[in-house]
Amino acid sequence: MKTNPELWNKLNTLPFEQDAVPFGFAKRLARDNGWSQDFASRVIEEYRKFAYLAVVTDHEVTPSDEVDQVWHLHMTYTRHYWGAFQEALGKPLHHGPTQGTSNDKRRFDDNYTNTLASYQREFGDVPPTDIWPEAKIRFGDAPYYQRINTATHLVLPMPRFVRRIASARNRLALGALSVMGISGLTFASANAALVADSESNLPIGILSLGLVLLIALIVIISVFNTGKASAKKSGSGCGAGYAGTSSGKTKADADGDGGDGGSGCSGGGCGGGGCGG
Repeated sequence: MKTNPELWNKLNTLPFEQDAVPFGFAKRLARDNGWSQDFASRVIEEYRKFAYLAVVTDHEVTPSDEVDQVWHLHMTYTRHYWGAFQEALGKPLHHGPTQGTSNDKRRFDDNYTNTLASYQREFGDVPPTDIWPEAKIRFGDAPYYQRINTATHLVLPMPRFVRRIASARNRLALGALSVMGISGLTFASANAALVADSESNLPIGILSLGLVLLIALIVIISVFNTGKASAKKSGSGCGAGYAGTSSGKTKADADGDGGDGGSGCSGGGCGGGGCGG
């Protein structure tokens, strides 16, 4: 049962789109994230719920990565975000990047778990898992996302077996595979040179060289990306929604915790927190 039905009604009926605009908010969200139009519209509705929870809960709330993408985009529509949206909320909803500390990681893990519980309590439903995944997925995949120009880059899905060996827990195995791949590449190169004088064996030598080169390249890229992404994972997450006196945090406390944008709202409000990944 909703704690504040009036607030929810305001947020639920608040339009995000302007009339007669060919490239509106939902279309931009879908384009920027490679989502279908239907999925983008669903995530916008979940963002409304997140904003509601940021005001009515007695703890800091953290969005899923999908909901966070709506939040990021919405803040670029400054007139709407600081205008009609803030007016509907009754308080500003601030957003700031995480500082990447171990304390942030624990904080956001706890916040996300509490957010999912508050969601179920307020809306009477389990959050949809394709938009609100469990915490280990929320904080496991999100740090790997990067913005890419699809006009100049070909994006292919990574095979499941490569994703498994590319996990941070298997760096040692990746290192060993890298050495094996490079050794195999050296062997294939020598083999190709030996059969170069034989017309019948030449295609086989070139094919073996190409296959080993491809495997070595995949493994080396996996090692590089695993190390780079693992550095980003600590403390990744977003938060908003300090509830002032009901959570025991004063405005000064919220300002101190809020990353680069934190400000708290006393008496059941929103503010402070961070975002990263």
